[in-house]
Amino acid sequence: MLELYIILRILVYAIGIRCAAAVGTVVKAAGCTIYGTRCEHSTSNAFLGIPYARPPLGDLRFASPQPAHDTNFIDATKQKPNCLQFGLAFIEPGPQSENCLFLNIFTPHNATLESSLPVKAWIHGGGNSADGITNPLYNGCATADDAIVVTINYRLGPLGYLALEQAGLEGNYGIQDQLLALQWIQDNIAAFGGDPTKVLLFGESAGAYDAFTISTLPQAPSLFSAVISESGSGQDLPTFSQVQYHNNRIARAFGCDPADVVCLRRLNTTAMNDTLLENGPKVLTVAVSLLTNENTGISWSPVVDGKTIPDQPRKVGTKVPAIFGTNGNEGAIFFWLLDSPFAGFNETMYDTFIDYNFGPWASSVKAQYSISRFGAKEYPTFAAMSAILTDFYFKCPTYRALKGAVDKNVPVFSYLFNNTPSCSWLPAIPQDRQLLDTLGATHTSDIPFVFAITENLPPPHGNCSFTQRERGISNFLVKAWTSMASRQSPGTDSVWPAWDRVDSMGLVIDNVPDAGYLDYNVCYFWDVVSLNITELSQTDIPYES
Repeated sequence: MLELYIILRILVYAIGIRCAAAVGTVVKAAGCTIYGTRCEHSTSNAFLGIPYARPPLGDLRFASPQPAHDTNFIDATKQKPNCLQFGLAFIEPGPQSENCLFLNIFTPHNATLESSLPVKAWIHGGGNSADGITNPLYNGCATADDAIVVTINYRLGPLGYLALEQAGLEGNYGIQDQLLALQWIQDNIAAFGGDPTKVLLFGESAGAYDAFTISTLPQAPSLFSAVISESGSGQDLPTFSQVQYHNNRIARAFGCDPADVVCLRRLNTTAMNDTLLENGPKVLTVAVSLLTNENTGISWSPVVDGKTIPDQPRKVGTKVPAIFGTNGNEGAIFFWLLDSPFAGFNETMYDTFIDYNFGPWASSVKAQYSISRFGAKEYPTFAAMSAILTDFYFKCPTYRALKGAVDKNVPVFSYLFNNTPSCSWLPAIPQDRQLLDTLGATHTSDIPFVFAITENLPPPHGNCSFTQRERGISNFLVKAWTSMASRQSPGTDSVWPAWDRVDSMGLVIDNVPDAGYLDYNVCYFWDVVSLNITELSQTDIPYES
């Protein structure tokens, strides 16, 4: 009897050891064995290029994604190609392919099957036209110490969002890709030491708008427990019918009849991109109102189709606790990327930008954002245009998303990222102090802080490091994002209070992160303009500038 007891104790001990053993770089998940690797500059593990869907080729081009086939093993030791890139801005260099529906997973080195770690799932930006998970700014190695980080590729440009009624193309394929990836996480993340009930969906720019959109869908609470939209939430989407005029025009420019799906599936993708560039707007930049529409070659958008996206996301509101925030000078980088000297921005450029984007309301916008109002700035015309883009496309849609959440009694938090980075964070931006000061806390400048990329900036081979103060900001944000995943709250109320309509308090990230008032008063002006634009965009005749 004693011998049997000893044997049973040994078996129990052995089973316990096996269950508590570190996950390491070899994981059994999704019906196969996945071989990962160790991060180069940290102790975290990386599983790179895991397929979550079948390659969207042939008849699966312009079709809903299908779950990946089971296989014996997956070599997840090297990055796989990004999705095909469209447009000119935020292009991620390196291999790209139509076979691109992969995700990367970063885990702590000591993760076990019983760790139940919070999970942070990232949707990259790039106007739904470019970028991808090989971008070194999205390397999860530095933040995978007490959480699991997942980064997701999804189809871009027309391959992800072309909606054509005559061809039976529903569009929203990029959103469907993201939804399938989130379901893959639900089904498999426990094998990596993650807790499927503690998943944060977070994204930036187009990824933020997509994350917000997904957070309003009926199935959202079953896929993740919280959402963070960095620089993008609350924007009205075009409807399926509204994009038909533009998308039919694009199909014909591709050389296909809008009803000929066979032709569309045979198109050469390089030629597709060349055609989009030739037929895109010929103005400085597009503020992407419903007048100029989305799918015009510069950026692409999900559409309200009654199926994948049943209703306007802003109208529905997020169904999970959320953080919605913006940067202080979002618009600056878009104008700087035009490679025009700041002093070269003149009144003609200013007029063209406003007239194209706001049509009948251009005079109101010019009165609200007169160049003279920015006379104290070194480059007043540049500053005025940047402020318009910041407020119209980022700040005020975020304000609408915040109001929608509190109106539905969903906890929501907000922030203003107002720190001017001391280092360039993108290879395209020179390490020039005057340039960085002019750009300020512009679009994308928050990303290295969220991913704890504080050295060797711009990554991966730069030679600049953030200051100790900036490292403190990064450490705060990383912990707040992890807390949002695990507790649906970014921290204590005294440091980061929940947002409400009366006090409008949130987190102000300037020299240090601290609670402060968030001023959305300018949004009363933009609410009226946006409402008028929405009403005009619903007419049968497309607006042409």
